[in-house]
Amino acid sequence: MIIKFISALVLTILLAYTAYLFSSLIPWWGFAIGAFIVGIAIPQKAWLSWLSGFAGLFICWGVLVWFMSNQNNNLLAGKMAQVLPLHGSSGMLIIVTALVAAIIGGFASLTGAYLRKR
Repeated sequence: MIIKFISALVLTILLAYTAYLFSSLIPWWGFAIGAFIVGIAIPQKAWLSWLSGFAGLFICWGVLVWFMSNQNNNLLAGKMAQVLPLHGSSGMLIIVTALVAAIIGGFASLTGAYLRKR
């Protein structure tokens, strides 16, 4: 059971990163397709499938956004955090962004798991 979870987590991260690499060809939500495929391909309980999609996308998207934000010394993230009700905290913006991607990834993986059961 733990092997399936870890393999689903790693595969979700790899497919999300692949979607990022091909972002000029696919829309921003292309990572959800990868989480959906992992949900279909690896049979798990529904909540574990959701958790692997959630955690995988939180890790991948959070690291990517953090890396991109650090390339410009958090200048853009700081300005966007001032526009949103985050009191100018670029770190909080990165966490919120990663949470949005994680929720989408979790539900995409859950949908794949339910489709597999059907």
